[in-house]
Formats: sequence, structure tokens, C-alpha cells
Amino acid sequence: MKISKHTAQLIVDELREVINEHINFISTDGIIIYSTDTKRIATFHQAGLLCVKENRTVAVTNDDEYAGSKKGINMPLTFNGEIIAAIGITGEITVVNKYGAIIKKMTEILLKETYAQKILKQKRERVKYYLENLISKSEHDLADGTRLTGQTLPEGNPSIYDKFICIGKIGSGDIAIEQIDKLYEILENNLEASCLFSVFFNEIIIYSYQNTSATLSALLNSCCAEIADKIGYDFSFGVSEKFSDLQAAGRMYKEAEIAWRWGHLAQLDTNIFHYRHFDIELLLSSVPEETLKQYKKIILGRLADKSEYDFYANLLKIYVQCNCSLSACAEKLFIHKNTVQYRLTKLHQLTGFNPQNIMDLIKLYLAFAINI
Repeated sequence: MKISKHTAQLIVDELREVINEHINFISTDGIIIYSTDTKRIATFHQAGLLCVKENRTVAVTNDDEYAGSKKGINMPLTFNGEIIAAIGITGEITVVNKYGAIIKKMTEILLKETYAQKILKQKRERVKYYLENLISKSEHDLADGTRLTGQTLPEGNPSIYDKFICIGKIGSGDIAIEQIDKLYEILENNLEASCLFSVFFNEIIIYSYQNTSATLSALLNSCCAEIADKIGYDFSFGVSEKFSDLQAAGRMYKEAEIAWRWGHLAQLDTNIFHYRHFDIELLLSSVPEETLKQYKKIILGRLADKSEYDFYANLLKIYVQCNCSLSACAEKLFIHKNTVQYRLTKLHQLTGFNPQNIMDLIKLYLAFAINI
């Protein structure tokens, strides 16, 4: 295992926070990879070389004892049973010796953590590459994807599990770079066993290959709750129809986008939007945003006040949910049915469209659903 200068610098700088002495990170060929004494970087360190070759702590009692070495101690570092470098502390033996064991242990722990982070980053990049190719309709085998996480489908008939593509987004804006690692931790905590996923700057893409629809919804809800709690992002997910042929993944990605878009625009009382739950909205999925804005302006342009708009949007939503029953709507809103009638009449007067006329109701419903 070869240690890069960047890794050596990260470790040495971390150790310098513990002791106020010069620290040297020495390669297996005796060259100082990094040092807090910058003049010594890339110079030869004979005591460090001896330390690695003989796998023992080498104490230097004076600056002339070993070529390129100063007073202090040098200790071998092991990783997976292999000697990979040496760590040296410059200073009087009686002073630095007391730090030896702890500095050696800390360095080896930091090496393991750095290596684990590198492996994790490589895995995340492989999964991202796989998903990008999957949704762009490149040919892939399911085993290739699951192998990226070291997972395999359970024994028996794998068809009991549906496959889905999911897209997760914030209501507006992109994901902050500094939050990406936290998002990965949450996704790994909730989805690792049954999904491949990747975090991009403006969305999360998930390929679920080992869940039923109900199980997937529960997992995504857990992700949303944990993301909101730990990061403060209001995430929601669009979920495609189930599919079996991986060649359909690109189309499923578009379905998930449509589901997220319309779920977000309609402000549904959930964070998980399934494509199969939409009907009228799908007819408008290919309509340009400017056209939708123009339509909304025509229907609801006179509802300029936001509080007034929100009031009537909620009223119409409940009215439709109650199948246009004044009594049921009144009961749900805890008001008298005459009050419901009065408010619907007022909406008619404000917009010119009568919610108690089926054609006008459709126009109003679609206009409120387009929450742009």
C-alpha cells in the first residue's frame, strides 16, 4: 500500500493537534513524504528506513547518528499486517518517548479511516456510473448492479420483488455539496440492503430491486423524515411504475420525474408520489411550463392575494375529495354546509368559473393543481 502525500499531510496535520512537536511521515524507501518541518519534505531519513526494514522503533539520540535524521523516535506503521511506512517525532527522547505509543496507534487508526473512506468513495462513484448508464438505456445485467454493493437477490423466485426507479428532490434549489455525505449516510442507513442509489447536485436517483411497492414507500418515508430531522431538507420522491426489463429503466426514470413534478405541483399530503396514482395530471406532463402558467393565469388570475389563493385551493381540494358533496365537505371543514355553498359561490364570482358546474370544476381543479 503506497501512501500519497495528501494522505500523509492529512494525518500529520491531525497529529500535530495532539502534540506540539515536529512529526515526519516516512515512506518504505526512507523518504519523508510529509513533515511539519516543511524543509525536510522529500529528503532522506536513514532512521526511518531502518525502522521500516527491521520493523522496530528506532531512537535517534543525536542529529549526527543517522543520515538525514534528527533527535527523536521513529516507529513502524502496519496496515493489514503489512509495514507500510514509519512515523517519526522530533525532539528530546525523554520528552517525545511518552507520546510514542499513542501517536503510533492514532496514525494506524487514521490510516484505516482514510482507506475506508477511499473505498467508500470509489463504491459510490461506481454506483453513480452504473445508474447513469442504466437510465440512459445501456445494456446491463442486474447482477452487475447488485455486485457493486456486495448484495445478491435472495434464493427462490426473484419476481416476488418489483423493480422501481425513484427520484428524490428538494422543493426548490440544489443539494449543497457539504450535505452530500450526510445524505449518503441516511440513504445507506435506510436503503443499503435493497437499493442502489446515488446523490447528485439536484436529485437523488434510486434503483430499487428488492422491495415491494409498500415496503419501498415505507423506506422512502423513513429517508424523508431522517433527512428533515438531520439536515433540514424537505425531500419528496417520485416513484415509477414497477418493471422487470432493465431496458425500460430510462422510461421509468422519466415516469419518476413526472410523478415527482406533479406531486410537488399539486402539494399532495405526502412525500412519496407514485406514477400510478396520477391520471388527469399525466395528460399535462408534456405541456411546457410557460403554457401551464398561462392557463393558470387565465383561470385564477384574479386570485392575486396569496392567503385568498391558499384558502380557495384548500376548499376546492376538499370539495373534490368529498365528491362534490356540500354536507361531506362541511363536515370535514367543521362548518355549516351553507357556508360551503357561500364560499363556492364567492369562488365563482372571483374567477368566473362555477365549481358546481362539472366543466368549470375540471378547469378550476387543474388550475389549482398547477402550483407554479
